[in-house]
Amino acid sequence: MAADILPCLGPRPIAEIEAPELVSMANAIQDRGALDIAKRALETVGQIFRYSIAHGYSKRTHLAEQLALKALVPVVALSGDKKLTSTRVPWIFRLPVETNPATALRLLKTAAIRSGANSERLRDVLASKDDISEVAFLPTGEPRGQ
Repeated sequence: MAADILPCLGPRPIAEIEAPELVSMANAIQDRGALDIAKRALETVGQIFRYSIAHGYSKRTHLAEQLALKALVPVVALSGDKKLTSTRVPWIFRLPVETNPATALRLLKTAAIRSGANSERLRDVLASKDDISEVAFLPTGEPRGQ
């Protein structure tokens, strides 16, 4: 973190950090051939941003969209904001905010097993309209029946 993330983002409030900065950070790490470290850096930053949103340090829920675009992995967001899935980002799947986080984790685990742990197939499994742990998504990322 000290070698890759902090030099790029600096000691600024989290609410000031924009998606292009995260892309630049990941690209700088990838340019030196450290693809796995770039992925882990994005995961770490994502965890920090999710923590800040959950604890009220940041109101920027669209970060799920930003991270999903860069990492190209599905994001299951617990949100009441239907605009999140109306952005036509095919990697965001929204569950109602009152959804138990354990349900969301169970859903992702089941989808990962069905996809054979293939991140490219994971999105297809989630968007298949099939019930996965009692939840089914429409291709738009909205839960079926919502």
